[in-house]
Amino acid sequence: MKKKMTIRVSEDLYDLIEKHSDNTGISKTEIIERALRSFFEEECKTDKQIEFYEKENEHLKMLIKVLQERENALKKVEEGYERLIKEKEERIKELQERIKEKSKPFWKFW
Repeated sequence: MKKKMTIRVSEDLYDLIEKHSDNTGISKTEIIERALRSFFEEECKTDKQIEFYEKENEHLKMLIKVLQERENALKKVEEGYERLIKEKEERIKELQERIKEKSKPFWKFW
């Protein structure tokens, strides 16, 4: 069941609707209904797209957070390895110095 509605449109829009109706045989009511349905469908699509992009952004934010946490963990591991390498290098130097001391002839101490 259709309800009656009275609207006002600009002259140029009225002329376009009337011309299109005459050329195609589609009633003015049908032309306006199609235009309004198209408008509301686009609005709905836009709302759904916004919702989709908002959800996608949330997922991306979570992914960035996870990647940052992993990057920080890797930095800590790297720092730990660097510290171990320095400790090992110092220990090697100590041992090399001990070897040098032991390799000196014992009579040089007297």
